[in-house]
Amino acid sequence: MIDEGQRDPITPRKLGSSAAGADEPLMAAAFGSGGAVLRTIDEAGVLRAVSVDPERTAAAVCARAGRSLTRAEWQEYLPGLPYRKICPLITGSGVSGS
Repeated sequence: MIDEGQRDPITPRKLGSSAAGADEPLMAAAFGSGGAVLRTIDEAGVLRAVSVDPERTAAAVCARAGRSLTRAEWQEYLPGLPYRKICPLITGSGVSGS
């Protein structure tokens, strides 16, 4: 069985939820599509494909959040990395491509 939870390397706290949609413990995981997709199978036999392409993942996170992280959030979740706005300009109707 695979421990699919992400852990903070400094502390034992868990970061975020387990693999997207996984309700059961994962039995196997492998990268496919040139490394852009992580395929998993859980104990119930459910096969999932999760995009791990950095640009597609960032775009999906930005669309869901509707904004970049604040400086305080950046410091909390990404300490040691210089702050930068990741998400493009957000308009009332969605994400614009500025």
